[in-house]
Amino acid sequence: YLAGAFLAGGSVNAPQTTNYHLEISSSEESMAKFLCRLMNRFDLPAKVIKRRAQFVVYLKVSDKIADFLRLCKARSKRCCIHL
Repeated sequence: YLAGAFLAGGSVNAPQTTNYHLEISSSEESMAKFLCRLMNRFDLPAKVIKRRAQFVVYLKVSDKIADFLRLCKARSKRCCIHL
């Protein structure tokens, strides 16, 4: 479910940046809160913020971002992430 949500509305920026983070956007607050709770069940300390008309679930801890990507069975090919 998390992999599908990430594919539908997620992004992760380059780990070399000072503001490394992963986020999943949703237009529905209830969906964002559900994703946050689900991620927390996997020991992923997600938070929800409101940005413009979207609710954004985000992770900022680099090793937890790696855990999320492993959980979703993501693999890297050069600079792109494939699920």
